Amino acid sequence: MKRIIQGLFILFLFLGILAPNASGCVGRILTLAVSNSPDQQVMGAILSIYINERTGTTVKLIHPGDIQACHQAVLSGKANLYINYLEPAGKILDLRRDREDNPQKLYILVSQGFLDRFKLVWLRPLGYKGPLNGNLVPGKDASLAAPVVSVETLRKFPVLDRLINKLGGKIDNNTLERLGSKSGGQEPEKTARDFLKALRLI
Repeated sequence: MKRIIQGLFILFLFLGILAPNASGCVGRILTLAVSNSPDQQVMGAILSIYINERTGTTVKLIHPGDIQACHQAVLSGKANLYINYLEPAGKILDLRRDREDNPQKLYILVSQGFLDRFKLVWLRPLGYKGPLNGNLVPGKDASLAAPVVSVETLRKFPVLDRLINKLGGKIDNNTLERLGSKSGGQEPEKTARDFLKALRLI
C-alpha cells in the first residue's frame, strides 16, 4: 500500500508539472480511439469538441475495434488516448484475485498498474458505468469509465490532463442515456456541443 501511495504522489506531482497554459496545444493533432459502443460514440463527440474548443487542438477519431483494440492503438502510438473501464482494465493486470469491491481502491490499483506497465495515465472517472449496449444499458461487468492517455502525450499536450479532468463525475448513466437519445434525432456533434455549453465548459 505504501508503494501505491508513493506512486500516486509521483503521478500527481508529474501531472502538476505538465500543465501551465493551453497555447502549447494550438495547431496540433490528437488522435482519440473509440469503440463502437453507444457510450464511446457519445463520449468521442464530447471529448473531441471539448478539446478542440478549449485548446485549438484538432481531434481525430479512429475506430480500431473493441476496447482491447483501442488499448493497443494507444500502446502502438496510433492513438493518444481512449476510454477504458475499471473491471476489464483490472483483468488486463490480472487483478482478479486481489480485486476490491470498492471502486476507489480498484481505481488506485489500476492507475498504478497501467502507469508502471504501460506508461498510461488514468484520468478522473467520467461518472457513468459501461460499456453500454445498443439500448444504452450497462453490459456485463459494467464499471466506471475513464479516459486513459499516454505519458508521452501528456508531455506534448501540457494542459490535457487538467482539461479532461473537468469532465470527471459530470456524466452519469442517466445523462449519457439522455445524450444518446438526443443523438438519435440530431447530429452527435450538436448534442455534444449543447451539453458542453450547458455546463459552461465551452
